[in-house]
Formats: sequence, C-alpha cells, structure tokens
Amino acid sequence: MKEQFRKLCFSDIIFLQLRSVDLPNAFETAIQETEVKKQDINIAEAEKKKVQVEVQTLIRSAEYQKNVTINIAEGDAQSILQNNAAHVESYLKVQNSQSDAYKSLKTKLNLNNQDLLKMIKTQVIRDYNGSNLAMAIQSPEPAAATPPK
Repeated sequence: MKEQFRKLCFSDIIFLQLRSVDLPNAFETAIQETEVKKQDINIAEAEKKKVQVEVQTLIRSAEYQKNVTINIAEGDAQSILQNNAAHVESYLKVQNSQSDAYKSLKTKLNLNNQDLLKMIKTQVIRDYNGSNLAMAIQSPEPAAATPPK
C-alpha cells in the first residue's frame, strides 16, 4: 500500500510559503536584532565610504591650493627680484651719469677736489625746498689759514 500511495502522491515542490509560523519570542527577537544590526552595518559602511570620499576630496583640494599658493609666491618673489634689479640698475646708471658729469665739469672748469666739493655742497643747499634747514656739514676741504694780524 505504501508503494501505491507513493505513486499516487508523487509531486515536485518548487515553492513553499509558510503563512503562519509561530516561533519562540526569544528567537523572533534575535532574528529582528540580527536584521537591525545588518542594516546598521550597511549604513556604517556607506557612511565610511562617504567620509573617505570627502577626506580624499579635501586632500586633493588642499594639494591643489598648496600648488596655487606656491606658484603665486614664486611669481611674487620673481616680480620683486626683477623690480629690485631694475631699480638697482637705474640707480647705478644715474650715479654713474652724475659721476661722469662731475668729472666732466671738474675737467672743463679746471677745479680741484676741494673746489668741486664746495660747489656740490652749495648746490645741495640751493636746491633744498623744505621750510626748515639745519645743517652741520663738516667741510671736506682743509681749514683756511687765518690771515696774520
């Protein structure tokens, strides 16, 4: 009879759905806690990835800003160096021109060094435009001999 029953009741079960399962409360609570923890883990991993991306973005931004700052500083430094070199060159040209002019003047007027220095001192005093002038300039020329009495 068992053999007949097997022939009559043979079937393949493809899908099984339990509509009502009564599990012990502790077991159901454990299953719920497990699912909640799995969700917490997924949330934490997603938050970790988000923070890692934010940190990498901040690092790249800082590196870019560092390069920008270095380039600006190097450009400013080069600008200052070039500007100073131009001022020095200009100053040297003015001083050399003035020296050549005094040399030429000394030669044309047949002046000695003391006479040239007196003339330069007189020009400095003459060209001063300020309202107050106090001078204590020691004359480079030797003191004139006082005439005998």
